[in-house]
Amino acid sequence: MVLGHVGCGAVKAALVECVSKLATELPEIFANICPAVEHARKRAMTDLESRAIDLNVREQVRILERFRKRFSDGSLKIVGARYNLESGKVDILTGD
Repeated sequence: MVLGHVGCGAVKAALVECVSKLATELPEIFANICPAVEHARKRAMTDLESRAIDLNVREQVRILERFRKRFSDGSLKIVGARYNLESGKVDILTGD
């Protein structure tokens, strides 16, 4: 499970850093999050941070999906989710 969470400090930092620097100049964690941040910025969403968190989780799931091919018997399932630190609730992300 790829688990993002509400109030993610890395995504908050990426929302600022991805604008001011090239991804190649940033630590690897930002380079991995910046594509989701930029995609979220292109969509006119009211909650940019929330959207960026979900898009980052989905992107990491897509990257990991490559490994599932190694398990042709279906024994590996990769899912994305978001954890709310205040409520303790985990929401499975589906679709886009």
